[in-house]
Amino acid sequence: MSGILFYNSSNGEGATAVLDNAGNYTFVRDLGGFSKGWTLIVGAADGGVLFYNAASSEGATARLDNAGNYTFVRDLGGFSKGWTHIASADRGSLLFYNAASGEGATAVLDNAGNYTFVRDLGGFSKGWTHIVTA
Repeated sequence: MSGILFYNSSNGEGATAVLDNAGNYTFVRDLGGFSKGWTLIVGAADGGVLFYNAASSEGATARLDNAGNYTFVRDLGGFSKGWTHIASADRGSLLFYNAASGEGATAVLDNAGNYTFVRDLGGFSKGWTHIVTA
């Protein structure tokens, strides 16, 4: 089973659900009290969730378990502004990308919602519209 998080950036409302391996969907609960304006949200290893606001450079972490239970972990600051994509990769690794500048960065988000910046990256082509991990 996998937890699913729904979020509305204009009103800060959310909801959780679960999806099992057979494709069966089950609504879990409505959630309120999210900050408004998160521009990117990405799931990482074993239920870690990262929220990012491209305009304010603020972030936050949370946990979403396989039963659809949501737990806020902490607010984060110090992100670069303008990330257009965040892709989750192997075991909580995150790739940040700015389509306008071609700049990137990497970080790790563990299953407890702890965020660790790793390093800045350069040399990406500009203008990528989608980044997918497999």
